Parts: sequence; C-alpha cells; structure tokens
Amino acid sequence: NEDELETDYLKKLTDVVTWSTDWTVESLINQLERGNIDLDPRFQRRDAWNQVKKSRLIESLIYGLPIPQIVLAEDKRKKGRFIVVDGKQRLITLQKFCKTGSNSQDSLVLTGLRNDTLNGLSYKNLETKFPDLYENFLNQSIRSVIIKNWPSDNFLYTIFFRLNTGSLSLSPQELRRALKPGPFMDYVDDFSQDSKEIKEILKLSKPDYRMRDIELVIRYYAFRNFVNNYKGDYKPFLDNTCEIFNKDWAKKEKLVREQAEELNSAIRLCIDIFGKDYVFRRWKEKKYEARMNRAIFDILVYYFSSSKNKNGFLENKKSIKEKFNYFCVNDSDFVKSISSNTNNLIETSTRFVLWGEALQQFDNTISIPSHLNTYFHKIRKS
Repeated sequence: NEDELETDYLKKLTDVVTWSTDWTVESLINQLERGNIDLDPRFQRRDAWNQVKKSRLIESLIYGLPIPQIVLAEDKRKKGRFIVVDGKQRLITLQKFCKTGSNSQDSLVLTGLRNDTLNGLSYKNLETKFPDLYENFLNQSIRSVIIKNWPSDNFLYTIFFRLNTGSLSLSPQELRRALKPGPFMDYVDDFSQDSKEIKEILKLSKPDYRMRDIELVIRYYAFRNFVNNYKGDYKPFLDNTCEIFNKDWAKKEKLVREQAEELNSAIRLCIDIFGKDYVFRRWKEKKYEARMNRAIFDILVYYFSSSKNKNGFLENKKSIKEKFNYFCVNDSDFVKSISSNTNNLIETSTRFVLWGEALQQFDNTISIPSHLNTYFHKIRKS
C-alpha cells in the first residue's frame, strides 16, 4: 500500500508537469490503434469487467453521459507514448467495441442494457443503423489527465493507490507490468497462466485480472535468486528482479525456465504434504485458515524448489506437517513473522531461518540464506 512506498519523489514534485485535456472517443481510438497508449494484449486476457459493465460504458458514451477521467503518464522510453495509470478497463472496452476487420473476433457486442434498442449492437451495426448516435459516440469527450516528467516509479504508484482508495483494492502488479515490460515479464505472464500448480493453489479457472498469480511467481524468482539483497521492502525487491531478468534475458532465460519447473515441482510437493485445500495456509490449533498466506508460500517454495531431496521430504511428510503446525501454534516469533508486517527484515529473516533450521532435520543440505541468517542471529543476541 501507499505507506510502504519510499517518498523519493517529494523533492522533485515541482518538476512534474500535468495537464487535463479532452480527447474525443475517435481520437482515443486512433491513439490505441497506433499503439501510443500501452494496452499490452497480454493484459486483455486479465479482463476485470464483464460484458454488461463494458456495454454500460459504451451506452454512456453514446448518449453523452459523464464517465470518470483517465490518467496517463508519458512513457520515459518513448515520447508521445503513454502508460495507463487509471482507466485501463475503460480503454480496453473502447478498443474491444471498436474492433473491425480481421481483429473483430473478440469484439464487444452490447448486451444486458435496459435500453433494448442498443442490445445486440456491434460497432458496425451502430454506424449503419443509428448514424446520429454513431457520430455522437465518436465525438463524445473523455477528460484525460496527462503526467509528464514524473520523478520516479513511486510517484506513479502513489497516484495509483490514491485513485483506487475506496474502490476495489488492486495489486500494484498491474502498474509494474506497464513500468517493467520485457521478455521476463512476458514469460512470467505465460507461465503463470499455463501452470496447473499456480492455478490450483489460487483456485483460478481463468487468468486473474488482479495479477496475483504473476506477482506470486515474481516473488519466487526474487527470493530464489536475490534473497541476500532483500532489505525489507517488497516493491523495489520485485521491481529490481524484473529489471535484471528483462535486461539479461538472453543469458538468464535457460535458468528462468529451469527454475519455473522447479517451482511447479515444489508446489506439487507442498500439495502432497499439506493437501490442496490447506497448502500455504496457517494452522490455528484445530484447522487451517481459509486464506492463502504469501509469507508461508515464500519459505516453502524457496526451500523445496532448491532441495535435491524431495523424496526424503515425502517420506517424512507427516513429521514435516506436524512441525509446521507446531510452529504456527507454539512459536510466537514464527507466528508473528507470518502474521503481521511480514515484509520487514526482522519478520522475513525470522521465518526463513526458523523454517530452514526445521527442514535441516530432514535434509542436511538445506542452506539458509546467509544475509537473513546473520541478521536473525544478530537481533536475537540484542
């Protein structure tokens, strides 16, 4: 959330340039077709709106009803190209409704409206059957806020969180997807959707529009490869992971793909040990919590993915499960490390070290991250 962001942009706020402009629907469609507004086709598979909600937006534009503004930030890598900070679903809806020709396969047909006149209409039908409404639609203005010369990613994250205050709580992974594009991010997107194991633990039947699956996979790669660089803040930790793998993709692609298979194998092992309905959940005396715990996910897949002794873990799965349940009830430090302020260095080192030491009883090759191990024993002494 916003409280976890660094305020590195505050001294440079006076350099930010923002202005409001009214773009017509026609001009926005033109910008989308030219690729000047970044609506990655991959994001469209993570559609948050159903057909009725999309249809209501188009209906509002046809009849000139007000809709919320969109917020765009100029892409620092390419002038005249924009990152969507707020309004992505509205722009996707416009793009899908106005698709024509060879790209019209998944175009939007209006449905679920109380106005039966519009139900069943496509963009082409609107033009031919109701030319006046069609022209009104194309000329309808949409207020847009443009941000230029923004000082840091955190500035855009801050705007993002404040715009979404009081509405659906969204994952910042959506914004990270736009800010950190590249082959690694594309691979993680594809992998998270293809992985049966990821779908099973998140109980997904289709891509998660909040991108929880992608963020979970990036967390795995971050800890697996850069755990000794962790300083107690997830956002830059995950951002840096994406940047490094995007930049060095040619050299690191083979490693990334190998570790992806090891992640699937680790998740499968966790399911075999704990059961598919209880894996990555905290034990509370008589039952497991219903909600998945990402802090538990981090430590289980970190050790199980890198271990070469998976058969040994399976042979001792009853003892491992009992040990985990014992920690969740009787070890107050472990309980705190998976329950509150889980991203700070104290709690992160605590759960990694305590669980790593527990697994060493079953596999003496288990290696605890040196940075976290040193920090943990240092605070223990003090």
